[in-house]
Amino acid sequence: MAENRRAILSALKTLLESVTGVTTVVRSYGELDVAQYQASDLPLIEIEEPSESTDEDSTGRRAIMLLEAKLKVWFVDWNDIPQSTYETLMKNIRDDVGSGFTVSGSAVACWITVVSPIKGELPVFNFEMSLRLKYYLNQLNT
Repeated sequence: MAENRRAILSALKTLLESVTGVTTVVRSYGELDVAQYQASDLPLIEIEEPSESTDEDSTGRRAIMLLEAKLKVWFVDWNDIPQSTYETLMKNIRDDVGSGFTVSGSAVACWITVVSPIKGELPVFNFEMSLRLKYYLNQLNT
């Protein structure tokens, strides 16, 4: 188990880097300027700095934390409606998160809770995926 925020976010970044079709994964603490990346850097997954809260349903003695992470997936598509690229990326991310449900053993669980519609304009589009990660907190090592 990761037991701290930095380790769980690092493991999530590593998991997302292995998604088929994804070229770049970055963590952001503010608005990402996607224009600084070249078309060859896309598809790009942006992990926005997540909010964190305590799991109030926890009945054990160990503190369980929840991270509410949002991924913004940027991609290039020259079609007016980039449906196939969107569906392929969404499926690949969903499959890799599902097969790595514990984020390489660092979390209790990771769920995709929301997937947004496609936004953007030709040729750069994006969509968002919300994740909920649950992990044990090591209160001596936070």
